[in-house]
Amino acid sequence: MRFNIPEDKEIDIEKSSLEKGEIFFKDKEVEGVKKWEDLGEVKGFFINKESMIHHYKGSSLLPNKNIFPTKQDAESSLALSQLLQLRKRVVGYWVADWSKDNDQDKFIICFFDGEIGVYSVFYQHEILSFPNKKMAETFLSNHKELIEIYFQIK
Repeated sequence: MRFNIPEDKEIDIEKSSLEKGEIFFKDKEVEGVKKWEDLGEVKGFFINKESMIHHYKGSSLLPNKNIFPTKQDAESSLALSQLLQLRKRVVGYWVADWSKDNDQDKFIICFFDGEIGVYSVFYQHEILSFPNKKMAETFLSNHKELIEIYFQIK
């Protein structure tokens, strides 16, 4: 008998019984991975200087740390970098104050309950934040496709 065990699972020896023909799986315990260099071999995708996404397999001891686990993660990161440049042009030098003693509304674009929307918040830090609702709604309308890629729903 053969099993294809997902990379994030392992056989639960305590619960499994060969005599009964029962095999149970549990989440793999992550041991010894406390820093990037501990990963050893890294597989995934990277973004080159021309913004092209390429497959990668190599050592975590090499200087390149621009490796995403999946192509979708790399696409999301690329979309975010574009969104942040676009956002900077819209908000200028405005920077959200996320400190607990600041109760000024900020407007964020986030993915919540299955939908992308604009929400008014005080403390919930989100990278796509804006000083007013109209600015956030216009940004969402103008850049919806990139935002969907960033939130990995497209």
